[in-house]
Amino acid sequence: MTPLDTLKERLADVRNLGSAGALLGWDQQTNMPSGAGESRARQLGTLAKLTHAMFVAEETGSLLGEAEKMLNGADYDSDDASLIRVTKRDYENERKLPSAFVAEMTALTSHAHEVWAKARAAKDFSAFAPTLEQVIAMKRREADYRGFTDHPYDALLDVYEPGVKAADVAA
Repeated sequence: MTPLDTLKERLADVRNLGSAGALLGWDQQTNMPSGAGESRARQLGTLAKLTHAMFVAEETGSLLGEAEKMLNGADYDSDDASLIRVTKRDYENERKLPSAFVAEMTALTSHAHEVWAKARAAKDFSAFAPTLEQVIAMKRREADYRGFTDHPYDALLDVYEPGVKAADVAA
C-alpha cells in the first residue's frame, strides 16, 4: 500500500468520525428529548477532540509528506495533487488548535444551540446573550491560536475563504 493510499484511509476515518459528530448534532436538533443537551454536548466535545487529534497527529503529517514526495511532478489540478494540497493546508491550520480547545468549543456550541432554541421560542434574546458572549470569547481565542496580522476575523475567515481578509469583506 502506498503512502497516498494509507493517507486516504486515515482521512476516511477522520471523515467518518466527523460524520458521526454531524449525525449526533442533527439528532440533537431534531429528535433528542429535552434535558439531554448537556450530555450530548459532552459527547460531541469528546468526538471532536478525538477526530481533531487523529487528524493533526504526527502520523498524518508524515503520510502527507510521503504522499507529496510520491506525487512530485503530478498535474497541479489532479485529484491526488489537489487532495494533498488542500489537506496539507487544513492540517497546518488545525495543528494550531489544541484538541482540548476543539472539544471545549464543540461542547459550548452544542450547549449554545440548546440555549438559543429555548430563548428563541420564548422570544427572549437576553436569555441567550450570556452564552453568545461565551461563544464570541471562544472564537476570539480561536483567532489567537490561528494567528492574524491585521484583524482577528482574518484568522477565522481564512478557514473558509483562504487568503480573504476582513478588509476585503468590508470593501
